[in-house]
Amino acid sequence: RELYALGPEEIYDPSGYVARRGQVLALNPTERALAEARSLGYAVAERFRLASAGIDVVRFRLPDDEQASDALASLRAADPSVVFDYEHLYDFSPSGTEDIERPGAVAMQPRSSLDDLRIGLIDSAIDPTTPAINAARIQQRVFVSTGEPPTREHGTAVASILAGRDNGLLPRSQYFVASVFHQSPRGESIGAAADLARAIDWLMAQKTP
Repeated sequence: RELYALGPEEIYDPSGYVARRGQVLALNPTERALAEARSLGYAVAERFRLASAGIDVVRFRLPDDEQASDALASLRAADPSVVFDYEHLYDFSPSGTEDIERPGAVAMQPRSSLDDLRIGLIDSAIDPTTPAINAARIQQRVFVSTGEPPTREHGTAVASILAGRDNGLLPRSQYFVASVFHQSPRGESIGAAADLARAIDWLMAQKTP
């Protein structure tokens, strides 16, 4: 894989994929695994349940001098029944909004039979003050766990195509926007694995397709 300079909060896993520095994830950790993590000095940074899948997720914060690879080796040895992994980061910013094209004239014809759809979007946040969508039925929730502000450009462009007042495809449908992307120190729009999982779980709870 092609490697490049990482931000201060990023590392490469052994396969060359980018992950969060100083944090690892556990799926459905047992009490034995949690006790081992505590004994090693790993703090529980966050714990949540993905109700749709029946999975409990724990994000551990590691001591500053602890490598994620060493932490994962220790945790996996302590309880092989639990899934432990890096928290990978996914880059969704190669082309910004220039890759978003409006459908042709045929696709833009009114679709009154689909007006009441519940539509879920996993994207950046949207700017609800944008004139084209300021009256649209849009509910959004931010799942960015890094503390960084979510990006807005791509999500707003997609929402305008779908829900735009004048020429949107489905302007009367109801939209649920799960914001998972923030801007990395390199300028990319990235999302963390656990944040993506929580976004999917929320959209399933909203009964969106």
